[in-house]
Amino acid sequence: MSLLYMIRHGQASFGQGRYDRLSETGSAQAEILGDYFRDSGMKFHFACSGEMSRQKETGRIALSRMDSGATDLELSIVSAFNEYDADEVIRRQMNQMVAEDPRMAEDFTKFFTDNHSFQRVLSRALWGWVSGALDTTGMESWEEFKNRVWSGICRIREEYRGGKTVVVFTSGGAITVATGLALGLPDNATVNLIFQIANASVTVFRYDRDRFTLSSFNETAHLHMRADPRLVTHR
Repeated sequence: MSLLYMIRHGQASFGQGRYDRLSETGSAQAEILGDYFRDSGMKFHFACSGEMSRQKETGRIALSRMDSGATDLELSIVSAFNEYDADEVIRRQMNQMVAEDPRMAEDFTKFFTDNHSFQRVLSRALWGWVSGALDTTGMESWEEFKNRVWSGICRIREEYRGGKTVVVFTSGGAITVATGLALGLPDNATVNLIFQIANASVTVFRYDRDRFTLSSFNETAHLHMRADPRLVTHR
């Protein structure tokens, strides 16, 4: 069987005006990831990322830390592995969420500074999107997002068979979708996984023409081994 490594990007610049770029910590996480791949003797037959800057930066930094055989591997860009539009998912539901629970108004004011407020807002918004309660006219629906990610995985399964190893640098939503599909989880269980996926974590799937199975989920040992808790982040 072949192996698909799905990597969540390093920490982005949350609350800094432009989210879609790696923070200093995010760059360090990507370097550590690349060192881990190098020290493990990892060789990839194909490497790609989505179109987001944080995804591309993570991939390029990680690959550059590996030996010459991996460094020469070009990072391809595959839009199927772009993240969902979290800003739009939240924006379209702000008024309704506050109307249903006035306490949410305070959560919105602390969205960028308080982890609990961030999770309450995003969790509620995601469930509105996943459940179909959100009017998605003019934006990507949950089903469309799932289908998009799965189409990217199916392309890899078709083109890189027979014991190949592929790495995809992407985001938490895409990894969540892949994990849910591999395990046959219902949508409500799938979406809860998104809060577990750490920056620069490694999730591995085994696949062939007929099977797509989860091998390991959200591995962060390469970060923990640096004995610096600041390196293990989730947003």
